[in-house]
Amino acid sequence: MKKIIITADDFGLCESVNKGILECLHHGIVSDLSFMINHQEFEHSSTMLKQSGIMKVGFHLNLTVGKSVLGGKSKFTDDNGYYLDFKKVLIKMLINRINMEDIYNEIKAQMNLLVRHGYKITHIDSHQNIHLVPSIMKALMRLNKEFGLNVPIRMPSGSLYNILRAGYRNLFRIPILNLLTAYCCLRTKYCLNIRVVGIDLFDNADIVNSFEEISRVIRKSPYEIFEIPVHPGYPSDSLLEYDWYCDQRLRELNLLKDKAVLPKIKDFRIASFNELCCSSYITLHN
Repeated sequence: MKKIIITADDFGLCESVNKGILECLHHGIVSDLSFMINHQEFEHSSTMLKQSGIMKVGFHLNLTVGKSVLGGKSKFTDDNGYYLDFKKVLIKMLINRINMEDIYNEIKAQMNLLVRHGYKITHIDSHQNIHLVPSIMKALMRLNKEFGLNVPIRMPSGSLYNILRAGYRNLFRIPILNLLTAYCCLRTKYCLNIRVVGIDLFDNADIVNSFEEISRVIRKSPYEIFEIPVHPGYPSDSLLEYDWYCDQRLRELNLLKDKAVLPKIKDFRIASFNELCCSSYITLHN
Protein backbone atom coordinates (compact mmCIF):
# COMPACT_ATOMS: atom_id res chain seq x y z
CA MET A 1 0.00 0.00 0.00
CA LYS A 2 1.33 3.42 -0.93
CA LYS A 3 2.11 5.81 1.93
CA ILE A 4 1.27 9.51 2.14
CA ILE A 5 2.78 11.95 4.61
CA ILE A 6 0.60 15.03 5.08
CA THR A 7 2.80 17.78 6.52
CA ALA A 8 1.44 21.00 8.00
CA ASP A 9 3.95 23.80 7.42
CA ASP A 10 4.42 27.01 9.44
CA PHE A 11 3.88 25.76 12.99
CA GLY A 12 5.38 28.53 15.10
CA LEU A 13 4.27 31.38 12.84
CA CYS A 14 1.60 32.56 15.31
CA GLU A 15 -0.94 31.15 17.78
CA SER A 16 -3.88 30.95 15.34
CA VAL A 17 -1.82 28.90 12.86
CA ASN A 18 -0.52 26.67 15.67
CA LYS A 19 -4.06 26.02 16.89
CA GLY A 20 -5.26 25.04 13.41
CA ILE A 21 -2.33 22.71 12.81
CA LEU A 22 -2.77 20.91 16.12
CA GLU A 23 -6.48 20.45 15.40
CA CYS A 24 -5.64 18.87 12.04
CA LEU A 25 -3.10 16.59 13.72
CA HIS A 26 -5.50 15.44 16.41
CA HIS A 27 -8.80 15.48 14.51
CA GLY A 28 -7.88 15.45 10.82
CA ILE A 29 -5.61 13.73 8.33
CA VAL A 30 -2.39 15.70 8.99
CA SER A 31 0.40 13.34 10.11
CA ASP A 32 3.40 15.68 10.53
CA LEU A 33 4.27 19.29 11.16
CA SER A 34 7.22 21.52 10.37
CA PHE A 35 8.34 23.92 13.12
CA MET A 36 9.13 27.41 11.87
CA ILE A 37 11.46 29.46 14.06
CA ASN A 38 9.68 32.82 14.35
CA HIS A 39 11.76 34.14 17.23
CA GLN A 40 9.04 36.29 18.83
CA GLU A 41 6.61 33.34 18.94
CA PHE A 42 9.02 30.50 19.72
CA GLU A 43 8.57 29.98 23.46
CA HIS A 44 4.78 29.99 23.32
CA SER A 45 4.76 27.73 20.26
CA SER A 46 7.15 25.30 21.95
CA THR A 47 4.94 25.17 25.04
CA MET A 48 1.89 24.33 22.88
CA LEU A 49 3.80 21.49 21.21
CA LYS A 50 5.12 20.00 24.44
CA GLN A 51 1.66 20.15 26.03
CA SER A 52 0.47 18.07 23.07
CA GLY A 53 3.29 15.56 23.60
CA ILE A 54 4.91 16.31 20.23
CA MET A 55 8.72 16.25 20.29
CA LYS A 56 9.50 14.95 16.77
CA VAL A 57 9.14 17.69 14.20
CA GLY A 58 10.30 18.96 10.86
CA PHE A 59 12.63 21.94 10.67
CA HIS A 60 10.93 24.70 8.66
CA LEU A 61 13.80 27.02 7.80
CA ASN A 62 12.82 30.68 8.03
CA LEU A 63 14.87 33.56 6.59
CA THR A 64 12.06 35.97 5.69
CA VAL A 65 9.58 36.39 8.59
CA GLY A 66 10.14 37.91 12.02
CA LYS A 67 13.42 38.38 13.82
CA SER A 68 16.73 36.61 13.27
CA VAL A 69 17.74 34.10 15.95
CA LEU A 70 21.27 35.50 15.96
CA GLY A 71 20.02 39.10 16.00
CA GLY A 72 21.91 42.14 14.83
CA LYS A 73 22.17 43.76 11.41
CA SER A 74 23.29 41.71 8.44
CA LYS A 75 22.83 41.64 4.68
CA PHE A 76 19.53 39.77 5.15
CA THR A 77 18.20 41.70 8.19
CA ASP A 78 17.48 45.33 9.02
CA ASP A 79 19.09 47.44 11.75
CA ASN A 80 16.92 45.77 14.41
CA GLY A 81 17.67 42.21 13.33
CA TYR A 82 14.39 41.59 11.51
CA TYR A 83 14.53 39.63 8.26
CA LEU A 84 14.14 41.51 5.01
CA ASP A 85 11.24 40.37 2.85
CA PHE A 86 11.55 37.38 0.55
CA LYS A 87 12.13 39.34 -2.67
CA LYS A 88 14.91 41.48 -1.18
CA VAL A 89 16.67 38.45 0.30
CA LEU A 90 16.36 36.52 -2.96
CA ILE A 91 17.68 39.40 -5.11
CA LYS A 92 20.66 39.91 -2.78
CA MET A 93 21.49 36.22 -3.01
CA LEU A 94 21.24 36.18 -6.78
CA ILE A 95 23.66 39.12 -7.10
CA ASN A 96 25.98 37.66 -4.47
CA ARG A 97 25.43 40.43 -1.90
CA ILE A 98 24.95 38.07 1.06
CA ASN A 99 27.77 36.28 2.86
CA MET A 100 26.66 32.64 2.77
CA GLU A 101 28.59 31.90 5.95
CA ASP A 102 26.18 34.29 7.72
CA ILE A 103 23.26 32.31 6.28
CA TYR A 104 24.91 29.06 7.40
CA ASN A 105 25.31 30.43 10.94
CA GLU A 106 21.68 31.60 11.07
CA ILE A 107 20.39 28.21 9.90
CA LYS A 108 22.63 26.45 12.41
CA ALA A 109 21.33 28.69 15.23
CA GLN A 110 17.73 27.82 14.32
CA MET A 111 18.47 24.09 14.28
CA ASN A 112 20.36 24.36 17.58
CA LEU A 113 17.36 26.10 19.13
CA LEU A 114 15.14 23.12 18.31
CA VAL A 115 17.70 20.59 19.51
CA ARG A 116 18.36 22.47 22.78
CA HIS A 117 14.64 22.37 23.54
CA GLY A 118 14.61 18.62 23.17
CA TYR A 119 13.12 18.26 19.69
CA LYS A 120 14.12 15.55 17.27
CA ILE A 121 14.30 16.82 13.68
CA THR A 122 12.70 14.29 11.31
CA HIS A 123 12.72 16.25 8.04
CA ILE A 124 13.71 19.64 6.60
CA ASP A 125 11.84 22.18 4.47
CA SER A 126 11.46 25.96 4.49
CA HIS A 127 9.18 28.98 4.51
CA GLN A 128 8.46 30.11 0.95
CA ASN A 129 10.71 27.26 -0.29
CA ILE A 130 13.76 29.48 0.13
CA HIS A 131 15.87 26.36 0.72
CA LEU A 132 15.69 25.70 -3.03
CA VAL A 133 18.10 28.59 -3.64
CA PRO A 134 21.15 26.45 -4.50
CA SER A 135 23.53 28.13 -2.04
CA ILE A 136 21.04 27.66 0.81
CA MET A 137 20.45 24.05 -0.18
CA LYS A 138 24.20 23.51 0.00
CA ALA A 139 24.30 24.96 3.54
CA LEU A 140 21.34 22.81 4.60
CA MET A 141 22.92 19.64 3.30
CA ARG A 142 26.13 20.52 5.13
CA LEU A 143 24.21 20.99 8.40
CA ASN A 144 22.10 17.88 7.82
CA LYS A 145 25.36 15.96 7.87
CA GLU A 146 27.01 17.95 10.70
CA PHE A 147 24.02 17.40 13.00
CA GLY A 148 24.12 13.68 12.15
CA LEU A 149 20.52 13.78 10.98
CA ASN A 150 20.45 12.22 7.50
CA VAL A 151 16.81 13.30 7.20
CA PRO A 152 14.97 14.17 3.98
CA ILE A 153 15.07 17.70 2.59
CA ARG A 154 11.89 18.58 0.70
CA MET A 155 12.17 18.70 -3.09
CA PRO A 156 8.78 20.02 -4.25
CA SER A 157 7.29 19.67 -7.69
CA GLY A 158 3.83 20.50 -8.95
CA SER A 159 1.49 19.20 -11.59
CA LEU A 160 1.42 21.39 -14.69
CA TYR A 161 -2.08 20.03 -15.30
CA ASN A 162 -3.40 21.96 -12.30
CA ILE A 163 -1.66 25.29 -12.91
CA LEU A 164 -4.51 27.17 -14.56
CA ARG A 165 -7.18 26.21 -12.03
CA ALA A 166 -4.86 26.46 -9.04
CA GLY A 167 -4.75 30.27 -8.89
CA TYR A 168 -2.77 32.91 -10.77
CA ARG A 169 0.12 32.86 -8.29
CA ASN A 170 0.74 29.22 -9.15
CA LEU A 171 0.99 30.08 -12.84
CA PHE A 172 4.59 31.16 -12.21
CA ARG A 173 5.26 29.53 -8.85
CA ILE A 174 4.91 25.87 -9.86
CA PRO A 175 7.19 25.95 -12.97
CA ILE A 176 9.84 27.89 -10.99
CA LEU A 177 9.72 25.38 -8.13
CA ASN A 178 9.96 22.51 -10.59
CA LEU A 179 13.05 24.05 -12.21
CA LEU A 180 14.73 24.83 -8.88
CA THR A 181 14.08 21.31 -7.61
CA ALA A 182 15.54 19.78 -10.77
CA TYR A 183 18.57 22.07 -10.58
CA CYS A 184 19.19 21.33 -6.87
CA CYS A 185 18.93 17.59 -7.44
CA LEU A 186 21.35 17.82 -10.37
CA ARG A 187 23.94 20.04 -8.63
CA THR A 188 23.84 18.31 -5.23
CA LYS A 189 23.38 14.78 -6.57
CA TYR A 190 20.66 14.40 -3.96
CA CYS A 191 18.08 11.72 -4.62
CA LEU A 192 14.95 11.67 -2.45
CA ASN A 193 12.72 8.67 -2.93
CA ILE A 194 9.72 10.56 -1.55
CA ARG A 195 7.62 12.21 -4.21
CA VAL A 196 6.35 15.64 -3.09
CA VAL A 197 2.90 16.32 -4.55
CA GLY A 198 0.13 18.80 -3.91
CA ILE A 199 2.00 22.11 -3.91
CA ASP A 200 -0.79 23.30 -6.20
CA LEU A 201 -3.18 23.14 -3.21
CA PHE A 202 -1.60 26.43 -2.13
CA ASP A 203 -3.88 29.44 -2.76
CA ASN A 204 -6.27 27.20 -4.69
CA ALA A 205 -9.98 28.00 -4.74
CA ASP A 206 -10.73 24.58 -6.25
CA ILE A 207 -9.00 22.71 -3.45
CA VAL A 208 -11.39 19.73 -3.30
CA ASN A 209 -11.08 18.81 -6.98
CA SER A 210 -7.33 19.40 -6.85
CA PHE A 211 -7.08 16.98 -3.94
CA GLU A 212 -8.87 14.38 -6.05
CA GLU A 213 -6.40 15.00 -8.88
CA ILE A 214 -3.50 14.53 -6.44
CA SER A 215 -4.96 11.17 -5.43
CA ARG A 216 -5.04 10.13 -9.09
CA VAL A 217 -1.42 11.22 -9.55
CA ILE A 218 -0.38 9.11 -6.57
CA ARG A 219 -2.19 6.03 -7.85
CA LYS A 220 -0.48 6.25 -11.24
CA SER A 221 3.00 7.08 -9.93
CA PRO A 222 5.74 4.43 -9.62
CA TYR A 223 6.75 6.00 -6.28
CA GLU A 224 5.66 4.34 -3.05
CA ILE A 225 5.97 7.25 -0.58
CA PHE A 226 4.53 10.74 -1.04
CA GLU A 227 4.48 13.99 0.90
CA ILE A 228 1.65 16.50 0.62
CA PRO A 229 2.60 19.91 2.16
CA VAL A 230 -0.38 21.85 3.55
CA HIS A 231 -0.93 25.16 5.35
CA PRO A 232 -3.94 24.96 7.71
CA GLY A 233 -4.68 27.64 10.29
CA TYR A 234 -7.17 30.19 11.56
CA PRO A 235 -7.18 33.77 10.27
CA SER A 236 -6.14 36.39 12.83
CA ASP A 237 -4.71 39.87 13.08
CA SER A 238 -1.43 38.45 14.37
CA LEU A 239 -1.20 36.19 11.31
CA LEU A 240 -1.68 39.18 9.00
CA GLU A 241 1.31 40.84 10.66
CA TYR A 242 3.49 38.07 9.28
CA ASP A 243 1.82 36.66 6.16
CA TRP A 244 -0.70 37.49 3.43
CA TYR A 245 -1.82 33.85 3.27
CA CYS A 246 -4.65 34.09 5.80
CA ASP A 247 -8.23 33.17 4.84
CA GLN A 248 -6.86 30.48 2.52
CA ARG A 249 -5.51 28.63 5.58
CA LEU A 250 -9.04 28.17 6.90
CA ARG A 251 -10.05 26.65 3.56
CA GLU A 252 -7.22 24.12 3.87
CA LEU A 253 -8.06 23.43 7.52
CA ASN A 254 -11.68 22.63 6.67
CA LEU A 255 -10.59 20.22 3.95
CA LEU A 256 -8.10 18.44 6.21
CA LYS A 257 -10.68 17.95 8.97
CA ASP A 258 -13.52 16.93 6.64
CA LYS A 259 -14.35 13.23 6.97
CA ALA A 260 -15.59 13.31 3.37
CA VAL A 261 -11.92 13.41 2.34
CA LEU A 262 -11.22 9.95 3.78
CA PRO A 263 -12.73 7.97 0.86
CA LYS A 264 -10.42 9.85 -1.53
CA ILE A 265 -7.34 8.45 0.25
CA LYS A 266 -8.71 5.05 1.32
CA ASP A 267 -6.21 3.27 -0.94
CA PHE A 268 -3.25 4.85 0.87
CA ARG A 269 -1.81 4.62 4.36
CA ILE A 270 -1.16 7.88 6.17
CA ALA A 271 2.41 7.75 7.48
CA SER A 272 4.85 10.08 9.23
CA PHE A 273 8.50 10.89 8.66
CA ASN A 274 9.42 9.55 12.08
CA GLU A 275 8.22 6.03 11.36
CA LEU A 276 10.15 5.71 8.12
CA CYS A 277 13.75 4.53 8.10
CA CYS A 278 15.90 7.35 6.71
CA SER A 279 18.18 5.05 4.77
CA SER A 280 15.25 3.66 2.82
CA TYR A 281 14.29 6.94 1.16
CA ILE A 282 17.45 9.02 0.91
CA THR A 283 20.31 8.23 -1.43
CA LEU A 284 23.36 10.47 -1.73
CA HIS A 285 25.22 9.77 -4.97
CA ASN A 286 28.94 10.56 -5.04
